[in-house]
Amino acid sequence: MNDVVSIVTCTNLHVSFGEDVILDHIDLAIEKNERLCVTGRNGSGKSTLLRLLAGEAEPDDGTIWYQEGLRVSALPQTLPERSQKTIFDVVAEAFAETGSLLQQYHQLATSPDPDMNLMDRLQQQIERDDGWNIDHRIMATIDRLGLIPSETLMHLSGGWLRRVAIARSLAADPDLWLLDEPTNHLDIPAIQWLEGVISDFQGTAMVISHDRHFLNAVCTKIADIDYETIIYSVKKTNRLVLLEETWPVASISSDISHVVQRNAFDYLDAPIYRVVSKDLPLPYAPSLIEEILPNVKKTIAAINAVMYR
Repeated sequence: MNDVVSIVTCTNLHVSFGEDVILDHIDLAIEKNERLCVTGRNGSGKSTLLRLLAGEAEPDDGTIWYQEGLRVSALPQTLPERSQKTIFDVVAEAFAETGSLLQQYHQLATSPDPDMNLMDRLQQQIERDDGWNIDHRIMATIDRLGLIPSETLMHLSGGWLRRVAIARSLAADPDLWLLDEPTNHLDIPAIQWLEGVISDFQGTAMVISHDRHFLNAVCTKIADIDYETIIYSVKKTNRLVLLEETWPVASISSDISHVVQRNAFDYLDAPIYRVVSKDLPLPYAPSLIEEILPNVKKTIAAINAVMYR
């Protein structure tokens, strides 16, 4: 049996904006080579968690441990702006100073009257920084994603701009790839293409999406953020059935006295229900109670096994 290897461990993370608590002392371990899906209602802190992991924000409390030498890259929700920048220019931005040198060199190389002295100096700097290997990586990523390096962003559709952003986030060869709503602006064939890109990715991926079919295709584990807390993290068994719609809530008998709500996936051979609150006064369907009651004790035992394993 292989040992589980965590590449990132979040401990007691807390984030608030004024009086609004976004993440309330959460713990999360991200394992090597897994495909972790993060779910939760809008505003629950999913994007905040990704920004923390990407190093773009700091928690108010708690720590994030990274495996030594871990490379992290993030795909944000926002698209690159339409401009006269070429696709090569944008993807090269993933490499900071070396990327800037390569941008300048490629611009001069395609100029009708290049400054040869400047090109020579740039070439020396690129060689010093092992930049030609980076240049090869950029071009290989652009080619793999079906893009044209010399094409500008000015007239690209939203779907093609998303591909450019994906290429920029992948070019640095990350160990942990963070994707925030990656299917935005993509049509169905492009989403299917992205499923293949994520499946072929050799590192660990963490995905936020409301597209349940997409998550079912790519994710192996789910972490649900609810009321500022990650309630559980459950490994996918045969399939993940992630539903944005929830069943009606129902107050169960007094000996259990919990409100249960069908949550979004299968665990072992039985559906999982999430304990939401106690005696929440919401309408319910009698037929649902009849279905739930025989499984309540088994369900709570399964939840405990997941939460406290």
